[in-house]
Amino acid sequence: MTTLAMTATLEITPVQLSLIEMALQIEIDTYGNKTKMQMTREPALRIFSRLIGDPLHLPKFRGLQGRKDALAIVKDFLMQLEDGRATVVK
Repeated sequence: MTTLAMTATLEITPVQLSLIEMALQIEIDTYGNKTKMQMTREPALRIFSRLIGDPLHLPKFRGLQGRKDALAIVKDFLMQLEDGRATVVK
């Protein structure tokens, strides 16, 4: 299996990434429930799409699997920040 190395610049802070991570996790954890909780008024997938997906030209994610895929991308970005592969532009 090969991986594609890609460089991208996002106008998003680590705090925003962490909040998107939490919002996606809440929506995933409550997806099967009747309540389908949301952390914010705007659904987490829409926030992900606006701040990350659209600038990177990612396809639109939908449903439970889409939330899981978006969460994996957000976690990857956070890991890159932690281990120094990505940097915060000030």
